[in-house]
Amino acid sequence: MSINELLHILRRHMVLMIVLPLVGLVCAGGYSATRTPMYRATTSVYFSLPYGDSAVDLSQGSAYTQAQIESYSVLAKSPRVLESAASKLPFDATPAQLASAVQTTSVSGTVILQISATDASATHAALIADQTASSLRDIARDLSPKDAKGKPTVDVATIGQAKIPSVPSTPRTKRNLALGLLAGIVLAVTWALLREKVDTRIRSMEDLELGEIPSLGSMPLPRRRDHGHIAVLDAPTSSSAEQFRRLRTGLLFTQDGKDKSVALTVTSSCSGEGKSTLALNLASSFAEAGQRVLLVDADLRRPTIAERLDLEGAVGLSTVLSGQAPFEEVVQPMGGESGLDVLAAGTVPPNPAQLLGSARMQELMHTVNAIYDVVIVDSPPLLAVADAALVSPLTSGCVVVVRQGQTHLADIQDALSGLDNIDTHVLGLVLSRRLPRLRRSDPYTYESESRGAKRERRGVRHRARQERGYPLRRSSQRVGDFR
Repeated sequence: MSINELLHILRRHMVLMIVLPLVGLVCAGGYSATRTPMYRATTSVYFSLPYGDSAVDLSQGSAYTQAQIESYSVLAKSPRVLESAASKLPFDATPAQLASAVQTTSVSGTVILQISATDASATHAALIADQTASSLRDIARDLSPKDAKGKPTVDVATIGQAKIPSVPSTPRTKRNLALGLLAGIVLAVTWALLREKVDTRIRSMEDLELGEIPSLGSMPLPRRRDHGHIAVLDAPTSSSAEQFRRLRTGLLFTQDGKDKSVALTVTSSCSGEGKSTLALNLASSFAEAGQRVLLVDADLRRPTIAERLDLEGAVGLSTVLSGQAPFEEVVQPMGGESGLDVLAAGTVPPNPAQLLGSARMQELMHTVNAIYDVVIVDSPPLLAVADAALVSPLTSGCVVVVRQGQTHLADIQDALSGLDNIDTHVLGLVLSRRLPRLRRSDPYTYESESRGAKRERRGVRHRARQERGYPLRRSSQRVGDFR
């Protein structure tokens, strides 16, 4: 994994990278705040032999004393020494309390033993260290061998008194905060890498590199409140509309100019990935390029095209396939000079798969391919139902939409495998992304329409259809004539 890839992963988990270190800081700060401040005072005891005049005697005495330092270290924490020290302290303390408060450290290569005492009171800590050193000095002299005159062969001296500490030794707040921050960062990085390892959702264009199937590009998904927004129609100068035009150009290159007409199936592996948004904007972009386009809503289970275009949705593809009306009577032009016609889904039938797999569907596709330059079919998701597998072989190719951060790699692979089994040519994959919040100062972005603007836009469409003499209206009485 390169540094850029690691930084990309950490940027995707930015919230985690901020929250966990903060949690580490809070935990470390809380731990330090709840701990009782403890003070540590230290004194030193020097051991030597009082006899010997030559260098050899002094060297031997020093070596002997160094060998006994570990013994004196154990002696300093013995009950005899601690009982003596406790009896001399000006406050109440038991030998057991002193045993937990006193620590000894021998300085390597020397005859010096350091005695430290820890207590919640700085003064008490200094007194405990001094009294323990004094008691050790007296008892070490008593226990040491005596010479011919009855004097101890080991001399013990205290090197100064313990200083009263002004700063507590524990808790070490700065160190704890640094450790808490470091632990939070390490945990956040580890968690992000583990999530990246087990998370198979598609998050970038690089994740769409699946063998020989090309990635056509990305497309924007409008926010939920802008569900009816069609970028190419409603904001033709926006950057969102330009992305759909680039997708249109890429699809034209996949055709190699072999066919006079283009028929595309737009689908996805699962629902909610933006297939209908792509179908609507692709059809609009082809139409604005001067081609005659038909948009077919073949999602007979959850149709959305008619609602988003504010068209009559009760008659359409299901009406034609069930033989209730010919194609010419139910197709709806968008009006104006757009050259875009729409065949809505119609009333949801009880047998969508049977209708889409019928001979009438094949005849209809043959007819519209001869009439229109471009036919775009919005079909249901591949993994949800078998409808897309019935429609896609009737077109020249299939475009599969993949939702960023939602679609899993296994779902795409299963969907593409199903298309491969029916010999459907996959023209490419399109990554759909949710539109970010845009700054109003950016002239190359569209702003969400007000309700009044949306009503005005829909009114323009209605008037354009009426000018062309289109007979259908939004009324149950007219729809009932086809039943």
